[in-house]
Amino acid sequence: MNRSTVVALASAALFGASAPSHALFEINLDPQNYEKLFLNQTKNVTSFNGTVGANNSGPIVDITTDNPVDVGGGFSNIKPVKNGSLNTVTFTPQDPIFRGFLFRGQLEEGSLVKLSVLDNQGNPAQPFTFPVAGTNQDFGPFAIISNDGETIKSVTVTATFKEEKQNEFLRAVPEPETYAMLGLGLALMGIAARRRSIF
Repeated sequence: MNRSTVVALASAALFGASAPSHALFEINLDPQNYEKLFLNQTKNVTSFNGTVGANNSGPIVDITTDNPVDVGGGFSNIKPVKNGSLNTVTFTPQDPIFRGFLFRGQLEEGSLVKLSVLDNQGNPAQPFTFPVAGTNQDFGPFAIISNDGETIKSVTVTATFKEEKQNEFLRAVPEPETYAMLGLGLALMGIAARRRSIF
């Protein structure tokens, strides 16, 4: 086995292990290790962004709303402008590094909150529905998570919001299989290099 063959096999093993064939998100009833989304205060906007992990640093998430909103500075807080309405908020990470999303809020009327998530594999959007009985009361947290390591392309939450707030993301971590394949690839490259130095 020559060196180029070993490198090709190691690369194929590594990239094959890190690309799941089909994503599946599910409701996470015990969310942990989600990181806060921080926003800069701004008024009367329908498009803005925030950073995950700490104030003004970390991965960037672009946010769009169906109607103008006022955005509070700090741990995310999104409200419709005075006498306005807020029904849809879409979060689009600039980098595909998150596998979970968490949010809270208040509704103008007790009803359902719908969430739709698109993955980075191009699969159809996955819908979720969360019942919220109370009006003008905090609800949540509600969270989703990928059970196969897939990452989020975008998340849209839909309801009659009085306030949509406290959004958080969970970073993807390599699966154990990925580490195993990486180790195998490095071992094969080491064997090839040793054989080359012997001969």
